[in-house]
Amino acid sequence: MNKIKLHDLKRISDYMRKDLDRAYMQIMDEGNYLRGSSIDNLEQAWADYSGAEDCCTITSGSDALHTAAQIIGIKPGDEIVCCSHSYIATVEGFIHEGAKVRWVDSKLADYCIDEEKIETQITPNTKAIVWTDINGQSPDIDKIVKIAKKHNLWTIKDAAPSAGGLYKGKKIGHRDHNIDITCFSFGPVKNFGAIGGAGAITGSHAICDEARQLKNHGRDKNYTRYDHTRAGWNRNMHTIQAGFLLAKLPYLDELNKRKREHALIYNEKLSNLVKHVPEEQPQQYHTYHLYSVLVEDRPGLTKFLQDHGIEALSHWPKGLHEYQHTTDSNIDLPITQTITSQTLSLPCSPFLTKQEQSYVIDHVHMFADKN
Repeated sequence: MNKIKLHDLKRISDYMRKDLDRAYMQIMDEGNYLRGSSIDNLEQAWADYSGAEDCCTITSGSDALHTAAQIIGIKPGDEIVCCSHSYIATVEGFIHEGAKVRWVDSKLADYCIDEEKIETQITPNTKAIVWTDINGQSPDIDKIVKIAKKHNLWTIKDAAPSAGGLYKGKKIGHRDHNIDITCFSFGPVKNFGAIGGAGAITGSHAICDEARQLKNHGRDKNYTRYDHTRAGWNRNMHTIQAGFLLAKLPYLDELNKRKREHALIYNEKLSNLVKHVPEEQPQQYHTYHLYSVLVEDRPGLTKFLQDHGIEALSHWPKGLHEYQHTTDSNIDLPITQTITSQTLSLPCSPFLTKQEQSYVIDHVHMFADKN
C-alpha cells in the first residue's frame, strides 16, 4: 500500500480537474493576473456562501489576522485575550503591532478556548477577544460575543480551519453571529484550499473596505492609483488563486461531508484505543480540517504509524505561551498542556478509501495491543 497521506491534495485536484483546468484557461485568456474579475467574483461568492455582509480577499490567513489587528488599531500597551492552544499565526500579527497576549486555557471536549475563563483575563488594557476554531469546530460564539459586548471589546475569529462549518445552523462567518472580524485561510491543505497562498476577511462593509485599503498599499477606493492615504501592504490575492477557489467552492460542502464521514468512523473505532477522540458539540458542525486524537504515548504511536506508511503529525505540540517571543510562559494552563503534549492527527482526506482507513484503524489497534 502506498503511503497514506494526512492531506491527499492530488486526489482532491483530480476530482475537479476539468473545473480547475477551465478556471486556469479563463484567467490566461483574461490576462489580468493581479486584479482580474475572479477577485470580485470570489468576494461576492464567499459572502453569499457564508452569509457575511461583505468579504475581502487577501494573501493568507496570517495576513488576514495581521490586517485585523491593524483595523482595530492595536498599539503597544494594548492586550488581547486568546487561547494558547492554536497555531502561532493566530497571535503573531497582534504581537507585531505591540499587543500583549493574555492566555486562556482550552476545553478538553473540543480543544477550543474555554469561554468560562475568558473574563478572568480581561483588564482595562484589553482590546479584543481572539480565538481559533480548533481543527474545524467553533467554540460557543454567543458566550464570547456576550462577554465582548459587556466589556466593549472587539471580537476576532481565526476561522482558518473551519470554512464551511456551522454554528447554530449558519455558516461560519455569517453576519448573524455578530463577530466583528472573521479571518479565513484558504491555504492548500485547508478544506477550502487554493493552490498557493490565499485567505479572506469577512465582516461589515466598513471593515472590509478598510481591509481592501490596507492590502493595497493604503489606497482609498475613492482616490486615484497614487493616492495613498495610510500605510498599507501588498496583500492582494492573485487572480489565479481566486479562480481556482471559485472552481472549488461548489464542491466544499461535499468534501466536508466526506471528511465528517471518515471522522465519525474513527470516533466509533478508536474511542476505546486512544485517550480522547474529538467531541462534536450539539450546535456545531465540525469540518474536521484535522482529525486529532489524544494519546498517552505520542512518540511511540507516531513512529509506529510512520514505519507502516501512515502519515501522522503532531499539530501545535507546544502552547503559544511557551514561545520566547510571546508572554507569560509560567502561566498554568493544564488543559492546554494535556492537549499539546498528546495531540496526534490521523489521515482524514476526503478521498481516503475504506481500505486505507481500516488500515489506519488496524494499526492504531495493533499499537494499543502491544502497549
